[in-house]
Amino acid sequence: MDTISFLVYPTFSHLMATFGIADYFRSSGYKVVYLIPRNLLNLVSDEGFEAYEFNDLLFARDNEELSLPKKNFTGYLKALLSRIDMMIYHKRKKSLTDFYNRFKPEYFIFDSYLAVDLLLVYNCVNVAQTRFCFVNTMLSPSIFIDKPALNSSLNESQLSIIRFDYFFRSFRRIFRRVGVFIRYLGNDNLSLIRLAYKLSGLPKEHKLLKKRLFSVAISGIPEFILMPSEFDYLSNERRPEEIYVGSKIYLTRRSECLTFRDIQPRLYEIRRAGMKVILVSFGTLVTDKEGLRIIKPFLLKLINFISLRPEFALILPANLGKIVNVSGDNRIIQMDFLPQVLVLPYVDIFINHGGLNSIKESLFFNVPMLVYPFQDTDAKGNASKVSHREFGIIGNLKTETEILLSKKISCLLRDSKWVNNIKRFNLNTLYYDQKYFQTKLGAFFPNFRIQ
Repeated sequence: MDTISFLVYPTFSHLMATFGIADYFRSSGYKVVYLIPRNLLNLVSDEGFEAYEFNDLLFARDNEELSLPKKNFTGYLKALLSRIDMMIYHKRKKSLTDFYNRFKPEYFIFDSYLAVDLLLVYNCVNVAQTRFCFVNTMLSPSIFIDKPALNSSLNESQLSIIRFDYFFRSFRRIFRRVGVFIRYLGNDNLSLIRLAYKLSGLPKEHKLLKKRLFSVAISGIPEFILMPSEFDYLSNERRPEEIYVGSKIYLTRRSECLTFRDIQPRLYEIRRAGMKVILVSFGTLVTDKEGLRIIKPFLLKLINFISLRPEFALILPANLGKIVNVSGDNRIIQMDFLPQVLVLPYVDIFINHGGLNSIKESLFFNVPMLVYPFQDTDAKGNASKVSHREFGIIGNLKTETEILLSKKISCLLRDSKWVNNIKRFNLNTLYYDQKYFQTKLGAFFPNFRIQ
């Protein structure tokens, strides 16, 4: 049995995004092993995948200072010395080598966000027996002059503004890099990555690609993007390595089934009563006080809207319910762990922050969206695409009023175009999500078959 190892960026959202494709590999007879930190081990093992504990700090990700308790001059000196000695590089490289020597995987799949880890492990493995590729849990982060940046709210029709934004971002990126280069005496992240590239032994045809948001890339190595290309904004200069293979949603999450059983009877009652159900989830990023502070006023308006309209019911995570005290209303369902893929078939509108996992699941179940991106991440670009493709409406948490919120909800429910557009998208990409997926991955993984 061939082994496929996944090295995923250590967050819940990145991990969940890969379970769908990992399950396809498992059903094709591959053994799947995840390198994952301690806090996520149970999540992996609960889904039946093998989990290997891997807690090292990320290389070239500012972890030298982030890991220090004090942000003072002494802390800066420690971080600088760590960068000069490349301490994180050597420790992480040793851990990756130990993993390889233990499992000797035939395939090594890296999260695109961790592309630099290929540089650490490349000269330690038997390249004749191991194949490498990337999996992108976001959309394409490549930067082009005719394509909105991944974290931009622009849409593809605003070409002149896109070009201005491209040059503005390029100037800002250079300016920032000069500042960090000086701060760390030439040991900034990009300089460390370039040094790791030289030490890696990668053939010269594999070049570092720096025109990317959030991370670098390496040319000539396949990068499988887990979304149909019809959803993304595409450039005329598309990278040949970027291969869109469809959503690959994992619908059989074992860890969510038990949670869902507790609320399923209430959902049946709500639907039988003819009520409209609104699902609210702002993803796994809403854990800091600032995020909750921004969301709280909006939630108060939404709950007031629900309380005045008996024809509506609301589902939300318990952490959001606690900050606005919604106990006592039987039309408001709170859950400690929200199983979106099980709840969405009962939902009429999905209010979310623009995370790609939430958008993919909402599209799969033909649920129109009300999207409120509030962080400088890919959520801004995702929300722009939802609006531009007319799968939903964008809102602004800071300026939203109860009247505007009511109008948006009424528009999504009254006009059938939102659901029809989603259904048309799903029909157009159904073939893509099956035959194309098997063709593209089958070329790289010879035993791969869709069951």
